[in-house]
Amino acid sequence: MGRECREDTAEITDIPEPTSKPKAYDTEPSTIEVMKMFLTKEEVAELSGYRKPSAQINWLQAEQFGFAVGGDGHPKVLRAVVINRLGGQTEQRKKPELRLK
Repeated sequence: MGRECREDTAEITDIPEPTSKPKAYDTEPSTIEVMKMFLTKEEVAELSGYRKPSAQINWLQAEQFGFAVGGDGHPKVLRAVVINRLGGQTEQRKKPELRLK
């Protein structure tokens, strides 16, 4: 426990130590947030109409969708790319505005 001296009362009080250390996932993006960034394997299959990763890659190249191939051999497609390509809008952060007074 740490100690704290309050100036107004000249009293020393004990400050409790944290009961547990912060967990790594407290500062890192959660798995859910990362999953939302990319289409799932099922969503890529639905989009392309193919189940085999090689066929999905061929379709994505033919349709000019940007993607990366993961270590597992499956194409990784950003959700925002698909939404924008199909005419939807992704959440856009408000751009900073210059205000002159």
